[in-house]
Amino acid sequence: MALPTWTRTFNNLYATTLAELGTDVINQIFDRVPLFDMLKTGGYVDHVDGSLAIQHPLEYGVNESIQGISKHGTVDIVESEFLTDTKYDWRYITGHVRRSHIEERQCRGKYQRLAIVQQKLKNFSNSLAAKWEYWLLKKAAGAEPKVPHGLQDFLPTSNTTGVVGNISRAVETWWRHQSTDMAAYSTAAMLEGKMETMFNDCGNIAGGDRQYPDLMVTDQTSYEAYKANVDNIQRISLSPTGKWAKIIDLGVGDIAFRGQPVIYSTQTTAGYMYFLNSTVLKLTIDEGLQFEIMSWIAPENQPDTLVGHALLGANLTTNCLQKLGLLYGINTIA
Repeated sequence: MALPTWTRTFNNLYATTLAELGTDVINQIFDRVPLFDMLKTGGYVDHVDGSLAIQHPLEYGVNESIQGISKHGTVDIVESEFLTDTKYDWRYITGHVRRSHIEERQCRGKYQRLAIVQQKLKNFSNSLAAKWEYWLLKKAAGAEPKVPHGLQDFLPTSNTTGVVGNISRAVETWWRHQSTDMAAYSTAAMLEGKMETMFNDCGNIAGGDRQYPDLMVTDQTSYEAYKANVDNIQRISLSPTGKWAKIIDLGVGDIAFRGQPVIYSTQTTAGYMYFLNSTVLKLTIDEGLQFEIMSWIAPENQPDTLVGHALLGANLTTNCLQKLGLLYGINTIA
């Protein structure tokens, strides 16, 4: 039996190491981005075996048939319209790993070979997590239409324009998020009050498994302004050993508002504070496209190089915009 070639040895190393790290590539996103971790923990991450589009059923009304009845009483049979479907396109992400024959020849030892493979694939995983956090929090509404939806696609400053999930916000008033411009308000005097109003407004709508927001995400300056405004008596700190331990471990926040975490990200647009309800958001992943390297290809005129492309199919969706909110323009007035 012929001995394996050097290239085949590395191919096998990449295949087996990626198989071991395969779920870790996706898990890195959940570990790094608190919102995605909440979706995973709450059961709002779907793995599907391919489809033409992503459907996310939504409730926009209530069942009007619920009523009282007396003994032998009668009721009117009514058909309540409260359910419809949102439709979202799949979005696809690709990335690649480059290999060098010369570099691999220089890594003669077994553990050297394994180390370089692990290093490259780990870098790939970390880079994906960082990029997706940018798409989630920083990407402008409608920008980069090939990548998964970000929060600004759902929550732009204007809540009366645009199409989300194949439904027009301009036409359907029930398909509008909460939005408040903070530019005219003093941060020191009004931030907490406006947060209170936004929190309540997001919870005054039926739909989802939870009534009120369970996560607020803002930029560093706004986070520090809120923390400075709340004195030690009012401040509620997150427990380092409880439900929010991972958030504290990440170093992105340690305080709460109405019992729910307030965190910051360097990727959040300055002056923005998102009020999120994880029960009306969903991350859907194509289980057949989870960043497996398809094959190794030699680029033209690069005899030393092999490139492996990986592909992920996924998108972030929502089925109740009214339970999501945005404060923007924070910090323009001290």
